[in-house]
Amino acid sequence: MKFLLIAAVVGLALTAPIFANDACSADAIPKGKSYPKKFPTSNFGHAHCHIAYDTIEGTTCHDVIESLLTTIEAWQPEEDTHGFYNLHSCHETEGDLNYVWAYRLTGDKKYTDDLVYTLEDKENSCHIEGQSRSQSASYWDFYTNFCNIRNPLEKQIPDLLAERKVGKCGFKPKNHDEEVKECALH
Repeated sequence: MKFLLIAAVVGLALTAPIFANDACSADAIPKGKSYPKKFPTSNFGHAHCHIAYDTIEGTTCHDVIESLLTTIEAWQPEEDTHGFYNLHSCHETEGDLNYVWAYRLTGDKKYTDDLVYTLEDKENSCHIEGQSRSQSASYWDFYTNFCNIRNPLEKQIPDLLAERKVGKCGFKPKNHDEEVKECALH
């Protein structure tokens, strides 16, 4: 069972929308769309980052999705960085590839980034793929796209995450201390 969550999280087989604007209701998503076809690609000219996570055993993708939706809705603004997360769209159907697509406006209100998290149930855990991409032309993002993905997961559910693999990122911290410092700023 796969779940694609684009910067927020959706619960498994929701019967009622979590947000008041019905953005995650089954009626809000076109039938047959299992991945947001218009989500921007990570290409040259736009800073971007990819991070993959696996959760500890006993953690379902539904658990992660609930946490992300709650976090994204609550971070208006985010406590440390003062950035704003906003839901674009999401799709959730049991047994299908699901997603949550969101935007994040930086704390200085100058830059907006697209975010997506992809979740896939594994035997007794959840595999998460996160992507962040700057909407404006940029190359140097000074950790922003890395932290866009990291912060909603690692600040809210660190005890549920077992493993992380950082993929292509323009900027990625060299060690834990640098990561904590930079992600408190970006």
